[in-house]
Amino acid sequence: TELSKMVTKTRSSTSDESISEVKYDPKDFFFDNRVDQPYNTINHLLFFLYFPIGLLIVIFRAILFIPIGIPLYGLSRRVGFQAFYMKYFTPIVGVSVKHHNREMFDKLPTPAIIVSNHRTDYDIVPLFEMSLDFIPVISTYWKNYQKYLHMVGLRLYPVFVTRDGTAEDQQRVRNEIKSRIREGKTLVVYPEGATTNGKGTLLFNKYVFSLNEEIQPLAIRLEFWPFRFPIHVDMLRDSFASNLFWFFLNPLLIYHCTYLPRQNIRPGETDIEFASRVQKLISDELKIPATNLTFKDKNNLRKGWKPL
Repeated sequence: TELSKMVTKTRSSTSDESISEVKYDPKDFFFDNRVDQPYNTINHLLFFLYFPIGLLIVIFRAILFIPIGIPLYGLSRRVGFQAFYMKYFTPIVGVSVKHHNREMFDKLPTPAIIVSNHRTDYDIVPLFEMSLDFIPVISTYWKNYQKYLHMVGLRLYPVFVTRDGTAEDQQRVRNEIKSRIREGKTLVVYPEGATTNGKGTLLFNKYVFSLNEEIQPLAIRLEFWPFRFPIHVDMLRDSFASNLFWFFLNPLLIYHCTYLPRQNIRPGETDIEFASRVQKLISDELKIPATNLTFKDKNNLRKGWKPL
């Protein structure tokens, strides 16, 4: 079928918490262009006027953050001042974090599994201030940056997930997560497998929900301050470096992190139903639909859809 046609998949779940079998167009949930079109709003004019200043801000932030900020964060983790760092340093490079229902996280036992929706390549940043010893479960393309992070003293040792989503890879990821849990680590998982534009959640992969472990759901919402320019920090068919440039270009990006009640698999509930229930819980908090689209739909768009 053509990519522009509506697509639908099915997944069974409990009646009142099921993901409805609604037909969604994949194009509605991913940014296909870096700048909103058509170019005819007051926000476009304001962005045009801001752009020269924004370029200077990007240069300043790149110089400050890459050779100084990352090593400084590595040091702050070792001496226990990461919360101070996140509060006063990260806004300089364009990131602020607001935690809601934080007491749920503060009471979180270890080991633990945090499950979140996925908005940007940098969704793990808000959690840097929360724990000294968490393990991100992230895409393999981060391997390209792991060596540099280790060089500057930031050692995360993530669990890497490939894009193909094969049964063998999912079993490898499950085994690695189990191993980290036995070590007493807290893991951060993005079961959608891909970033979205925030208009809906992708189908949650079931692998982390089949471990018989308690899940801490996390809902992430983005706020652009002082207002949202007509640009996007994540786009189809673009690189991590390009996304980082546009990320730095924004005056301030505020992550709103809402911690929801912890969830366990219910008697008689399958891992698929458990994944669907947590996906809908996060989606309802964000007031967006829980779709049946998957990261493979995004991959198909990336291969066959050229931005204007």
